[in-house]
Amino acid sequence: MAKGSQAKIDVGNQIINLFGENAFWNGEGKEIRINTSENGESLQVKIAFTVAKVAVEPGAADAIPGAKTEKNNSLVFPEPVAGEKIEISEEEKNAVADLMKELGL
Repeated sequence: MAKGSQAKIDVGNQIINLFGENAFWNGEGKEIRINTSENGESLQVKIAFTVAKVAVEPGAADAIPGAKTEKNNSLVFPEPVAGEKIEISEEEKNAVADLMKELGL
C-alpha cells in the first residue's frame, strides 16, 4: 500500500460522515463528491486526495495566506476591494496563451 493510502481513507471517511448522505466516494477512492447548492442551483464540490510530499505549517510562507485563524481553524480569503484592478503580467498572459494552444482552445 502506498504511503498515505490509509490516511486518505481515514480522512475521507471523516468527511463523508460529516456530510452524511450528501457525500460519497467517487473515482476509485480518489475523490469525494459532496452534493450542495448555491443560489438555488444544485452542484457538487469535489475533493481530490493526494498526500503532500512536504508538510507545511499553517501560517508558514509556503502555506495559503489566511489558511488558519485563531478562532476556528477555517480557510479565510480576504474580501476583494471594490474597484480594485487586478494586474496580469505579460508572462502570465503568455503562459495562458501557450496552455490554450496546447489544449487546442
